[in-house]
Amino acid sequence: MDIDERDRVAERWDHSQEQYRKDDRMLYWELLPAVQRYQNEMMTGDAETGYFEWTLRELKARVGDSGLRGLSIGCNEGDPGCEMVLFEDGLFERIEVVDIAEGLLARQREIARSRGIEGIDYLCRNLNEISIEPDAYDFIWAVGTVHHVERLDHLFREINKGLRLGGLFMMREYVGPRRLQFTDKQLHIVNEILRILPDAYKKAADGRIKGCLERYDIEAIKALDPSESVRSDEIMHFAAKHLRVIVLAETGGTILHPLLSDIAYNFDRSEDGQVLVDGLILLEKILVAEKVLPSDYVFCLAGKSMN
Repeated sequence: MDIDERDRVAERWDHSQEQYRKDDRMLYWELLPAVQRYQNEMMTGDAETGYFEWTLRELKARVGDSGLRGLSIGCNEGDPGCEMVLFEDGLFERIEVVDIAEGLLARQREIARSRGIEGIDYLCRNLNEISIEPDAYDFIWAVGTVHHVERLDHLFREINKGLRLGGLFMMREYVGPRRLQFTDKQLHIVNEILRILPDAYKKAADGRIKGCLERYDIEAIKALDPSESVRSDEIMHFAAKHLRVIVLAETGGTILHPLLSDIAYNFDRSEDGQVLVDGLILLEKILVAEKVLPSDYVFCLAGKSMN
């Protein structure tokens, strides 16, 4: 990635919330409450238990419940951010958050300051070139950031280096086709669903009707965000190469992600919409379980490898 591409990536993720919400409308598939329960179930076995909550139970059993040091690979926007919630729960003595987007880091830093938190450092780092302190962290996590990294071999080597013995690495990630080049089978199923959906459920925030999903133009994706899904299909290969995988849960998203993108909010406005979402979730679960489609998203928990 050259300097121009790096700057475009940083600019893109300085305004990350615009990709998930527009005004009060949820654009992203995972923001729907029914989808969140579905994803929880696939990751933790319980629709009401989130993956952070479940992972922290495992972490406490392994390394204790105080004085821990954490590292977030990527910065997720929130008030409070997940790193703040973790710090305020009293488990961590120090947390570092690394990301390429300086504006995003600055906003999260200010929120932490307003909450009186002094134990979190927000550091501008290029994840393709990051150097992680050896044997320093009890918990390292990445949520939706690794598919933006090109030098996967380097990143996972550094993560393994940075973990303490007994520590945990947690990843919630898109591992589907790179550059969002959805398969013919995916597109066929999504477009058959779009064909029979009423227009009221296909209306995007800009007013257009999502009548048909065509394969995205790779050059257009790269122009918008040069890091988007750059090597997403290789993530688990390098994770398994450098870390000791403890849990790998396939969580779907293969249909719901391309189908609900930009139109998710329509399904949260009525009981009929919620019933439709439940049906779509069931369809996806069957297609993935019967190996008709692979899972485009995974939840992974791993420990330090001594190999």
